Amino acid sequence: FTGVSLVVKDVTHWQLREQQLRDESERDPLTGLVNRRGLDRLLNDRLSRQPPDMALLYLDLDRFKPVNDRYGHSTGDTLLQTVAACMAHSTRDTDVVARVGGDEFCILLHARHPEAVAVTVAEKLLREFESPVQLGENTFRLGASIGIVVPDTDDSAGTLIDRADQAMYQAKSAGRNTFHVWAPHSQEHEQA
Repeated sequence: FTGVSLVVKDVTHWQLREQQLRDESERDPLTGLVNRRGLDRLLNDRLSRQPPDMALLYLDLDRFKPVNDRYGHSTGDTLLQTVAACMAHSTRDTDVVARVGGDEFCILLHARHPEAVAVTVAEKLLREFESPVQLGENTFRLGASIGIVVPDTDDSAGTLIDRADQAMYQAKSAGRNTFHVWAPHSQEHEQA
């Protein structure tokens, strides 16, 4: 008779820890939002689907730098957390709000008519930013410059983010607190 030895090891703990580490590496510690690394992964996943049915908003806060300069980074961090919560509240559960650095955010929208939905969300966010933010005894009036891009069929995550960033700078140069749409299939851009 030949004996058989069987070793069973429960790896659930290690799998859960691995997932936790992956989640932490894709989250912004200040706001709890997805970070640039997480956004890249989500964009690549979404772009692999045909059609991708999505739009990307790239948002830069207007008049944020003076907050850090005058009131300090602690106040600036609190303001960023407040803005992040506002953006998360102003989007749907199927959308992803990400902090990609400093006072820059991206919103990945899933929609059948992505440009129309993106414009609606941008307009809603701009209205939200018209309201002053009260932190303690201080009142802050921010705005936002928003770039919108709808992917072309062969766009990569990096290309999409670059185009949205360029559209955001177009909005900023147009006077801030507005948005600019990067139109696919042409060199022309639509100004909102």
